[in-house]
Amino acid sequence: MSATKTVHLVPDTNLFEQCEPLHQLEWAEWTEYEEIRILVTDPVMEEIDRHKGQGNSRVARKSRAFSSLLNEILDADSFTKVVRATSPRVVLVLCPHVVPTPSLHPSFDYGRPDHRLVGCAHALSLEHKPLWLMSRDSRPKAAALMINLPRKPVPESWLLKPEPDERDKENAALKQERDRLLKAEPMLACDAIDSHGKSTNSIQGVVTLFDPMTLSEVNDTIKRLKELYPTATDFGPRERLTRKPQVPLGMRILALDAYGETFVPATDAEISEYVDTAYPGWIEASRMHLKRLHVLLQDAAPWPDFQFRLDNTGTRAAEHALVSFEARGNFKLMVPPLTPEPDKTPAYENVALPKPPKVPK
Repeated sequence: MSATKTVHLVPDTNLFEQCEPLHQLEWAEWTEYEEIRILVTDPVMEEIDRHKGQGNSRVARKSRAFSSLLNEILDADSFTKVVRATSPRVVLVLCPHVVPTPSLHPSFDYGRPDHRLVGCAHALSLEHKPLWLMSRDSRPKAAALMINLPRKPVPESWLLKPEPDERDKENAALKQERDRLLKAEPMLACDAIDSHGKSTNSIQGVVTLFDPMTLSEVNDTIKRLKELYPTATDFGPRERLTRKPQVPLGMRILALDAYGETFVPATDAEISEYVDTAYPGWIEASRMHLKRLHVLLQDAAPWPDFQFRLDNTGTRAAEHALVSFEARGNFKLMVPPLTPEPDKTPAYENVALPKPPKVPK
């Protein structure tokens, strides 16, 4: 399919006030044409002249820039300027001589710039084909639709990003001032860290759970204890004995006869206390210990540590700052003591079985 030699666009002021300069526009979707002629009509030139004096807004700045380009073309005693050389070739053409086609539609009022623009585009379409009206505004597009004039929208990719208005500028200034004030105060940042001291979004821990011993296991263990530590039956000699101490040769002992060693046998009361109370009491205490051993083991098992890092990135010390942590889910948080309680027995020592009673001898 061969390329159409020339296509004509009659633009609204949108093309010159809301888009990048013509030579910077992306014309890739127009490469099926060899040449694009942009026809600038008198209503557009008039509106450009009116907008260029409206202060320092972007519309005014863009209008002044395009007005300078128009004057450059006219000062060169020309009505055309090539703004892109190839692929496709883009030519800007001034058409101040074109007047709107009369009596196009009963509702047309050529006192309105948008109706005059459409009327001029229609007049140009009688001599130049193909031709499209190019605008982003609803009124020119509606007028073109009423007379079946072909039209194309200004591509979104050609538009400049919205320029902040006075409210945006005021909000930006307030945000900048807020940030400045915040930097003069404590600014706390908190993150969780893993075992390697690196920031993480997920902390995992393992807790070992202990089941209670069954009755059979308790009875078997008690039986084994009785085998290892049976009830004593030998309580030593029953008679009281006294002997002289043995003194190494060469030592001089004064009043040696006044000193001696006396063996005191276990009394019947001590033996009875051991046999009838202490030993059965130890067995019963061991049995109770085994029944609650899972609780003691659970107390001695380590709990996972969750570490958080708190950083003050502000310029002031975070004195009297309160940091709150919110926990969600079926779990509890415990604050570990800074130092162990002095009178508290370590949990791992509580796991040991009670010691058997001392045999009286």
